[in-house]
Amino acid sequence: MKLARIAVDRPVTMYMFYVAVILLGAVSLGELSVDLLPDISYPRLSVITNYPGVAPEEVETLITAPLESAVSRIPGLRRVESVSKEGVSLLTLEFDWGTDMDFTMLHTREQLDNAKDRFPEDAESPTIIPLDPQSRPIMTLALSGDRTLLELKELAEELIKPRLEQIEGVGSAEITGGVEREIQVEADPSKLALYGLTIEDIARRLDAFNRNLQGGTIRKGTFKYALRVVGEFESLDEIGEIGLLVTEQGGVVRLRDVAAVVDSIEERQGMTRLDGAESIGLLVRKESGANTVKVTKLAREVIRQIREENPGITLSVVNEQSKTIEDAIGAVKDGASITRAGSWPGRSCSSPSRSPSAAWPWRWACSTTAPSSSRRTSSATAAWARG
Repeated sequence: MKLARIAVDRPVTMYMFYVAVILLGAVSLGELSVDLLPDISYPRLSVITNYPGVAPEEVETLITAPLESAVSRIPGLRRVESVSKEGVSLLTLEFDWGTDMDFTMLHTREQLDNAKDRFPEDAESPTIIPLDPQSRPIMTLALSGDRTLLELKELAEELIKPRLEQIEGVGSAEITGGVEREIQVEADPSKLALYGLTIEDIARRLDAFNRNLQGGTIRKGTFKYALRVVGEFESLDEIGEIGLLVTEQGGVVRLRDVAAVVDSIEERQGMTRLDGAESIGLLVRKESGANTVKVTKLAREVIRQIREENPGITLSVVNEQSKTIEDAIGAVKDGASITRAGSWPGRSCSSPSRSPSAAWPWRWACSTTAPSSSRRTSSATAAWARG
């Protein structure tokens, strides 16, 4: 009663209070993040370990078994699933709900570091990947055009990827598909045996020559300059001129004498296609907590600019999460509008009409109609007025 009395005695104060609440709600609504899924920490981790060129049986014995033994001591672990394929071991760790995943990741890393000491030398370090719905790409793009796949991938790496990652709210842009340039050195075994050389000798010489070195600093007046010795290869001819050894007669055996240097492409592990044609894929991921709809709108504008600046390419949007989010929000708004209008099957209400003689001057007229499948059709009309 006291609150009601204050509201009656101080109407201006109550008006100001509700206006402040409405303004606070409007400001909060503008800053509210819009996303497809809620921010949930799933109690699941994936551990991937690469061991290139090894059969699944050896991967299971040398990699998977030690990892399973190590992770079994992690507290809160409920289930372990493992898959051993050619050259890769995949473990899926499932924990109890409510487990602190930050602490669990640290504990898992400790156990994996201990198990790594028992790995073969060629095995790579295990990689931990948490199951995070927020890490899913918010946009999938496809790049194609009248250029080669190598040129398209270079364009994606040097232009499109940096432009997308500069957008506010974009965390990363990953490039998939395409080809990678590779310089192959095809040695002749008979010539290697003739000069007493091995593949390891050639690899060491290539590594020794293909590097840049620091040359110290020099001072000129009040300025200080850093020196750098550039030694990286710039052409195939430079690679072929590497000296491998000096013969007893004083001659120099060069790489081109025992091997052929070929400019080729790396062996492909997969490809990206759009409408049956090869293309370059780009996966755009947002930062944690960023507004998906807002980030997508900014990305569309950057994509439009890239298309205008490069007329010879086609940058298509294959998929985007914002469409699903906007459709879901539209469905909620439509449902709220229907609820406010008071519409339900078999019943309709006309707009309120004013009655000048009534103290409560609003009158509603509603009608109820039986379903069309019924043999009897009945209608009832009622008018309510409070006067």
